[in-house]
Order: sequence, then structure tokens, then C-alpha cells
Amino acid sequence: MATFHNAMVAAFGSGMALTLTGVGLIVLCGRDALLDRVSRSSLLHTWTPRIPLFAASAVVAGGVVASALAAGQILAS
Repeated sequence: MATFHNAMVAAFGSGMALTLTGVGLIVLCGRDALLDRVSRSSLLHTWTPRIPLFAASAVVAGGVVASALAAGQILAS
């Protein structure tokens, strides 16, 4: 039984490593494509520096909402 669990942990770790590697490669290719288009578009050149601020704001807002929902459930019980 322990061997089965070890195999499952190894499979999960390998799958996670492959997934993260794939996502990283896709992000790098997407970045290069975006930078190529930004160099040719004044509209994208204007908005591209603001994208990290919007992304960070979305993450913070999502965290605040999730925390508020969790706190509501804790207080209700």
C-alpha cells in the first residue's frame, strides 16, 4: 500500500512539474508575441504598462472577496 502512495505522489509531482514547465513556456512565447505587437501599435504601447496593475488589483479584489466570504461563514457557525 505504501508503494502505491509513493507512486501517486511521484506521479502528482511529475505532472505538476510538467504543467508548470508548459505554462512557463507558453507565457514566454506569448510575451514575445505581445512585445512584437506592442512595438507596432500605439494603443497597445499605451495600455501594456498598466496590465500588471490591473492584474494585481484583480488578485487583491479576489482575495478580499474570498476572505470576506470565509469570515462570514466562520462567524455564522
